[in-house]
Amino acid sequence: MSKILFLTSSPYTGRGFPFSTENEFTSRMQKAVEQYNKVLFITASPDNAERTDDFAFGVKYTAEISGMKFESYNVLDRRNQNEAEKLVKESNFIILGGGHVPTQRKFFHEIGLKELLEDFDGVIFGISAGSMNSATEVYAQPELEGESADPNYVKFFPGLGLTKVQLLPHYQAIKDDLLDGKILRYKRRSY
Repeated sequence: MSKILFLTSSPYTGRGFPFSTENEFTSRMQKAVEQYNKVLFITASPDNAERTDDFAFGVKYTAEISGMKFESYNVLDRRNQNEAEKLVKESNFIILGGGHVPTQRKFFHEIGLKELLEDFDGVIFGISAGSMNSATEVYAQPELEGESADPNYVKFFPGLGLTKVQLLPHYQAIKDDLLDGKILRYKRRSY
């Protein structure tokens, strides 16, 4: 089985505007959608239906104004997680939404997404947390108040295994931000 991966920090150019055209992103996505157009949007916020619906609609709208048309577009979150296997099998274009990395990882584990993707043939489009959770080993930089101060916060964990590359989206925007009184700078794991 073959998978086409689009792993992004953020594909957006602004609210209400088409996807970025940098690195031929939009033209490559358009070409992929010509063949793979049965979409499944998998959330990073499984328990927040309003956030999930807003994010899923925003991605669909942006794709459409970027020249992409989908045959079907479904959303997977807590409301229909018992249909995960069926929804993945019916899809050939999966969007892994952005949000809180550990929350999304937990949901992926609950629905058995790694195993469901073993025979998947199509496109996987990661946005922020979705891109991060695609790695074999995920680095989940603390992002919520209290996470960096929590000695039990797990920064490294197994991901979906779609790439060996660890992604850290939005780094340029957040590298000097403070969380729990500490600067958010990436530190390589030493072995």
